[in-house]
Amino acid sequence: MPQPLNPSLIDDELKHFQNITNIDAIVGIEAPNEYDGSHGSDPDWVGTIRNYTNNVYSKVKANQRLKNIPVLGPSLIDLKAYEAVGSLDSFIDFVNQHMYQWTYWPGWNGTNDTGARSISWFLDKLAPLQSPSGKAVHATETGYTNFLDLVGLFQEADGKYMPRIFAEFFRRGVVRTYKYELIDEAQPGREGLFGLLTNNISEKPAFRAMKSLIQLLSDKGPSFEPFFLNYTLTGNLDNLRQLLLQKRNGDFYLMIWLEVSSWDVNNKTDLYPSPQQVTVRLQPQQHADISNATLYTFNNTGHLSINQLSIINNQITFNATDKITLIKFNNGTANSIPFGVYRFLSKNNLHLSLHSNGKRKTIPQLKEQHWRNRNQHWIIQSEKDDDHGFYRLIHRETKQVLETYNETIRLNHWLGLDCQKWKIDLLPNGFYQLSSKHQNKQWITQNQQWRIDWITDQI
Repeated sequence: MPQPLNPSLIDDELKHFQNITNIDAIVGIEAPNEYDGSHGSDPDWVGTIRNYTNNVYSKVKANQRLKNIPVLGPSLIDLKAYEAVGSLDSFIDFVNQHMYQWTYWPGWNGTNDTGARSISWFLDKLAPLQSPSGKAVHATETGYTNFLDLVGLFQEADGKYMPRIFAEFFRRGVVRTYKYELIDEAQPGREGLFGLLTNNISEKPAFRAMKSLIQLLSDKGPSFEPFFLNYTLTGNLDNLRQLLLQKRNGDFYLMIWLEVSSWDVNNKTDLYPSPQQVTVRLQPQQHADISNATLYTFNNTGHLSINQLSIINNQITFNATDKITLIKFNNGTANSIPFGVYRFLSKNNLHLSLHSNGKRKTIPQLKEQHWRNRNQHWIIQSEKDDDHGFYRLIHRETKQVLETYNETIRLNHWLGLDCQKWKIDLLPNGFYQLSSKHQNKQWITQNQQWRIDWITDQI
């Protein structure tokens, strides 16, 4: 039997947050989960959840270490609960909702008796009850179960819907979306099959698609001012959705999909809606020089395909489908990597980071990554003038630079030699390749592809 909330435990719970070394890793502190359905013997659960939320908010904002962490409202199960609890505007930074469409597609616009609700219903009807002032929403739960009852669907449709959920929620202004859940639970029935991974850690189509999407769009770093891509879409635009994103290196990513049903709710079978031909026409750019484009598409099992596109007469024609499609437009006028401190993670094993003990002429090794280990930090500094497009890779701890030597690499003092200047190329798979300017020599090892993670711009 669930027990009523105990406000005396709040201080001990907040101590766990205070003791986390990397406080920036905490993106929010959430009020209790679905207390309207799990309050046990509490006769005044409405008063309890209101007072508890108020106490959490007051204590967080009074704590110098925690005060900048957003406080989310409590998630509740249904409309009557939100009406009963009422406004929490004074106690929260963000509204909290569990936004499920169940067997329906993410952009479905309706309600039904299984509890499925449209995005508009959540944002227009439910959110104002918790925040009449209009604070933004975190969707702390969403997703699909693969248990085939009234609210379940097959893995294939789930694999199409999950990337679209994140895209559609973002398009509609939801600040953060959280998938319920990572791994199938070891229990029978609906609750056991919500995972991106099966219980034996095998990949579902939704996992494969989301993994590739995260790799493609990851762009850690300081805030920047994006600029404008002037384009138009023509062709069959029925039910077409679009999002334009930009990375710090200036490249644009145009995300396009058909917001249609991929699952027959009544007959419980997968659907295969026809693709629609769409043309992207680029108009004269003020800040961008589009040099080439890459097409990223997903198949019905979540696997990614990559194709180079020809821009003919300033336009590209392709097929939009019920799966996410991405077109990357390479901005030829932009620097590839902004100045800052980074880690180099091996594509073969993302747990391993390029590490050096800092001794001159020693060969860097791959070691288990540690976020704060300065021996695994590299300053990327762009060269100028005749060497524009090349970089110095500076070891943060010793300020020595990475250089090629014979068939390997090592650390040395900066001498301005070509073997100490590096080209960093983004590959179609989202990883980077390093090449020395010395004889245009690629550093050839089994670990020649890297994920480059930004750490800070504070040297």
